[in-house]
Amino acid sequence: MAGRTATATGIAGWLRNMRIAGRLWIAFGLLLALLVVQGAIGAFGLNRMQDDVGSMAGTARLAVFAKDLEARLVNQRVHGRDYLNTGNPASLDRQRALRDSFNKVLADNRAAIAASPSAAKFAELARLHADYHDQFEAVAEARQRFDRIVQDRLDENGGRVAALLDQIVAAARASGTGEAALLALDADRQWSQLRFQAGRAVGLKDAKAAPLVDPLAERLAKALQPLETMLNGPAAAALSEVGRRAGDFRAAVPDALAVDADIARRTAAAVRTVGQLTETIEAIVAAARADQDAIAAAAAEQATAGMRLSVLLGLLSVLLGAAAAVLIARSIIGPVTGIRKVMADLSDGHLTVTVPHTDAGDELGDMARAVAAFKDEAVEAVRSRIALDRVATNIMMADPDGVITYCNDSILKMFKAAEADLQAWLPGFDSGRLIGRNFDEFHRDPSHQRRILATLTQTYVGSAKAGGHTFRVVASPVIGRHGERLGTVVEWRDLTEELAIEEEISRMVDEAVRGDFTRRIALDGKTGFFRIVSEGINTLAANVENVTEELASMLEALSQGDLTRRIDREYEGVFQRLRDDFNNTVSRLSDTVRRIDAAAAAIATASREVAAGSIDLSERTEQQASSLEETAASMEQLAATVRSNAENAQQVNSFAIEARAAAARGGEVAGNAVSAMQRIEHSSQKISDIIGVIDEIAFQTNLLALNAAVEAARAGDAGRGFAVVAQEVRQLAQRSAQASREIKALILDSGSQVREGVDLVRSAGATLTGIVAGIGRVADLVAQIAHASAEQTAGLDEVNTAIAHMDEMTQKNAALVEESTAAAKSLEEQAQELRAQMGFFILDQGAAAHRSAA
Repeated sequence: MAGRTATATGIAGWLRNMRIAGRLWIAFGLLLALLVVQGAIGAFGLNRMQDDVGSMAGTARLAVFAKDLEARLVNQRVHGRDYLNTGNPASLDRQRALRDSFNKVLADNRAAIAASPSAAKFAELARLHADYHDQFEAVAEARQRFDRIVQDRLDENGGRVAALLDQIVAAARASGTGEAALLALDADRQWSQLRFQAGRAVGLKDAKAAPLVDPLAERLAKALQPLETMLNGPAAAALSEVGRRAGDFRAAVPDALAVDADIARRTAAAVRTVGQLTETIEAIVAAARADQDAIAAAAAEQATAGMRLSVLLGLLSVLLGAAAAVLIARSIIGPVTGIRKVMADLSDGHLTVTVPHTDAGDELGDMARAVAAFKDEAVEAVRSRIALDRVATNIMMADPDGVITYCNDSILKMFKAAEADLQAWLPGFDSGRLIGRNFDEFHRDPSHQRRILATLTQTYVGSAKAGGHTFRVVASPVIGRHGERLGTVVEWRDLTEELAIEEEISRMVDEAVRGDFTRRIALDGKTGFFRIVSEGINTLAANVENVTEELASMLEALSQGDLTRRIDREYEGVFQRLRDDFNNTVSRLSDTVRRIDAAAAAIATASREVAAGSIDLSERTEQQASSLEETAASMEQLAATVRSNAENAQQVNSFAIEARAAAARGGEVAGNAVSAMQRIEHSSQKISDIIGVIDEIAFQTNLLALNAAVEAARAGDAGRGFAVVAQEVRQLAQRSAQASREIKALILDSGSQVREGVDLVRSAGATLTGIVAGIGRVADLVAQIAHASAEQTAGLDEVNTAIAHMDEMTQKNAALVEESTAAAKSLEEQAQELRAQMGFFILDQGAAAHRSAA
């Protein structure tokens, strides 16, 4: 026990003569060592964790970058598909620009890609992207070849051959040769069918139509061959050009189909490459996610191990710290308690006390020796007075009655600078004679000031206005050691200039809120911070004014339809983004207006073509109606002739028993009958020719309806209504053709019977000398003639009915054609009105200058 006490006493003596810093270093040395170890472990763990976080961030950026590449690839495919569907060069240009942007992004991130585990996959991605665009460029080149074949060979030859065939048909009719006219019409019909099937094969990709092209071309050649010997002059030259152009048209169809097949094959290859691109991107993203998961698992394991080691070292630090605290506290608390008691006595004014522990060699001994010199604090008070005189803060002191006892140099300078203004407000104010005067002289209401100072227990902050100046006043009570009020210390600050600047800034901000950025803060008399702030606010207002004025000018031009104006001045930050967004908006609006104007022009052109076709169809329909009227008149005449023939036959039958006595008169009647039969035969031939013309008109109407349907299909939705009308016209033409064929069959049958009657009458005239002997046979023949005439009458009535029905259908066709013409003209007017509306916008600098000059 005694040994322990001696040991403790020895340690206490050793600690007594040791500096407190040494004790603390010994006590906390071990703690610091443990903390250093713990910190090193923590730093190592944090470093590892930082590396893991950096790796995870890198892999995350890699995955986001891969997804961005995938989105860019999708945009390229969208514009590429738009080009293949529409042939719009702008889509191809946009697709190529996106390709260059894709390659630039890869090049900009080359360093990050090379450092990533997926560098090989990115190299494969770049290769596949280059392959895809090589394939797409080949597709674009094939598409251009396809368009050239369609435009230069199919469309050009198609329209030219149709016009030439119209000339050939007209020349064949003018030649007066019925066979040439029929061959020309047949060639025109074969060409229309050939052109229709070629359009289906090339334009609609109809596989069933392609095999029909060559047979139709051969039939066209067969139809044209006989015409070479029948026509001459311009018609022969037109016929030669038709043969040459039709051959080129025929050869262009398989060429176009071959190019189209090549486009499909190359497009499929490009699609496969895009699939490989997508798979490569997904593989990169999957690899990045796998790396993130592995890094996260390793980081979690490291964090757990570091946490366990930190807890162990923390517990050891707590134990060592507690032991050191007990020893050091015992060596410090005793001396500190004694010194504190002495200092309390000294603060109470007991300056004769003896300070203990002045012989100790530590900081407490130093403190004791310092307390022994406490009596010398009067010197320190003088030093404090000098310091107050030198500080830049405006300090004033007053006793409890408010009498000023001290003013430092700063406050005297402040009052001296404002002395003239204060004298105007407080007559008799003198900055050189403030000490000894009362606070009341600074206020017009002294009672209020006395109440504030009398009840002041803590710092009071207020303001005072005098002589046009505004002062910030901070008053603090001065309390003695025993709680008695010793006086008041007051800090003064002149806020006049600062408030004036605040007022200027406030007015300028108010004007800016109301949209006026022309106001500026005057810089005269301002220095330092206030001048810097004023210049900065003026610069800000000037920048905002420039931006708003330029934007207002651009919007005014935009409201007047001028789409050529752009903001060219360079800005920074949000102003630059506002400039870019405005310019991009105007550019997109300009592109939209151009497209609408082009579409309106195309609609107007198509509607004019449809209207012209409808007018032509209307004229042909009117010709058909006129021909039907003539046919109806001829049929009425024929019917009257047949009825007369029937009546004559009945008379012949009734007079047959008197034939012997009236042989001479019978011969005359027979002659009349022969003449009548000849007229009937001639009329039947005319009717047959008329029916042929009707059949030709029906065929031409059918072709026109077919061509109108094709043009309506090309026009899309705009021609859908006209396509329905064209289909109805085609059906009516087919019905007219069928009716004409039936009428022709009836006429042929009637002509056969008429020729038979002619032969019989001629035979009767030849054997008139033996009429008496053969009266019975003649009577039978006359009865047969009467019966045949009755049947002819009935047949002619049916023909008249059919012709009347055809005339009714033709009138309806004419009405439909007029409606189609009106619809086409209305569509053209609407397209022109749309173009007029689009004309409000100015899309080029020349038009803008012209409008400005106007």
